[in-house]
Formats: sequence, C-alpha cells, structure tokens
Amino acid sequence: MSSRLERLQKRLDARKAQQEEAAREDGGRYRIVIVDDEEPNLDALHRALKGTYEVESYSNPVQGLEAMGSGACPDLIITDQRMPEMTGVELLRELGKTHPHCMGIILSGFTERADLLGAINHAPVVGYVTKPWSQDELLETVGQAIRISQRKAAEVGLRKEIMALRAEIRKLKGEFLEITRTEGQEPDQERLAQIEKQMLEVSETIAALTQRSAPTVMTLPALATTSAAGS
Repeated sequence: MSSRLERLQKRLDARKAQQEEAAREDGGRYRIVIVDDEEPNLDALHRALKGTYEVESYSNPVQGLEAMGSGACPDLIITDQRMPEMTGVELLRELGKTHPHCMGIILSGFTERADLLGAINHAPVVGYVTKPWSQDELLETVGQAIRISQRKAAEVGLRKEIMALRAEIRKLKGEFLEITRTEGQEPDQERLAQIEKQMLEVSETIAALTQRSAPTVMTLPALATTSAAGS
C-alpha cells in the first residue's frame, strides 16, 4: 500500500470512528422519518419502530419535506405512496434535490404494486412495504434498507475522494507539461521525477478506491417487499 493510500485509509477510518462515536452518543440508534397522512398507520409504524430506532412522524408530506429539507438527512424515510398533497415517490424526488443521498421505503396497497415499480426507478427507493404488514417482517425490511443506505453513504464518500484525487492528478499533469515546455532552460529533472512519482501514487490510489466504491446492487421487489395478514 502506498503512503498516500495509507494516509487516506487513516482519514477514512477516522471518519468512520467519528460516525460510530456519534451513534454511541445517540444510543447507537438510527434515525427514521415516517410520513403518512393516515394517523392509524402513522401510530402503528411509530409503535413498531420506536423501541429500535429514533423515530419522527409527519402526517402532512409537505411539512415532513420542509422539516427534512432544513436539517440533516435521516438514515431512512418511510413514506406512504398515496397521499393528498404528493405521492411518496414525489416526496423522495423533491427531497433529493437538496439531499441527494437520502433513501426511502414506500408504503403501498397491494393494488398499487405494478404502478409503483415503474416509479421506483426514478426515485431513491430501497424497497417497499405492502399494507397490511407484520411487525417482524417490517423490522427486517427496515434493517435491510438501512444497511443499504449506509453502504451507499460510504460509496458517496469514496467517490468524493476519487474526484478530489482526479483533480489533483490533473494539476500535476499541468505542472509537468509546463516544466517540459519551458524554452531556453533545462527542465528540472528532479521535480519531473517527483511529479511522476506523485502521479503514479495518485493513480494507484484512485484504482484502489474505485474498486472499493463498486455500486451496491439492489433487487426490487425481492429485497424489501413485506406483506402479511395483519399489522
């Protein structure tokens, strides 16, 4: 492992440690926001999840969108699909304009399933739950969705590192070309050798990070489809 990659790994490890420390300070619980205009569903979901997660609930999707848009992205959003002001998919799309990495689960009636699958392809949805649901299956689905959401957040961090490294290598290439094109004087061979070494290190680091940041593969609806006889 190159010294550059070692330094980057230490930075990523430190970031992960900070996230874990923040989770411990919060009781180690993930934050979930529920949006559903039907109070019985909202209450049932809140009761099912509050023992395991930090839960916020909104019966009005516009209010929920405003609250989430002005704060940090929750670890997961659970939203009903059919609501008066906007659909669940529309809510997630709108939130994605300011929080592009927020992920959600859609609640839907069984008869909406076919239409919903088409809409899911155009929104940050990691699964859906068919009403009515069972608590055990709901918790399993939510756990799967949060794991996917966390992996995607890590992928986003790696991609940002890759973009920064690519910008660095472009800068190094520019300096290299400037030195070699200087007329009337001998190029600084020592500096050229240093730049070549740096570019090699950066290229190796980009290759290593690119391999780590392979996209998470999701299968819908098999991943997170929940339906049962009762809630």
